[in-house]
Parts: sequence; structure tokens; C-alpha cells
Amino acid sequence: MPDKSSGSIDVEDADNPSGFELPGADLSDVELDVVVLPPQEDEFTCMSCFLVKHRSQIDHEDGAGFICKECSA
Repeated sequence: MPDKSSGSIDVEDADNPSGFELPGADLSDVELDVVVLPPQEDEFTCMSCFLVKHRSQIDHEDGAGFICKECSA
């Protein structure tokens, strides 16, 4: 039994504690078709989180651009 006060952690498979393989995990050879739309008239890009949001989410404008309500909180 490991000593709990030693601070050592068994890091082998720390991200996969049950040791199973995820089906289809290797997607390196998959090409995806994605349609990227230009910014819509009712959208803005938050200059803090860089997410595209609806204009109703604008909290304020700083020198660089708009900041969303979530980032201002």
C-alpha cells in the first residue's frame, strides 16, 4: 500500500484509469468538411474570450473592441 503522505502519484495511465482503448480515438487521417460562415450582422467577437456571440451579449466596448457579459462578470 503506498504511503499517502509521500506525495508520489502513479502517473501511468492517469488519463485512462480503467485502461481501456477508446474506439475511433485516432482521427489523424480523417478529413472533415466544415462550412465557415462570415460574421453575421447580429454577431460580434469578444476581445477577451475571442468567442463569436450575439450582439445581445455585449457588455461594453473597450479600446480594442467589444467585451461580452460573461467576461465582464
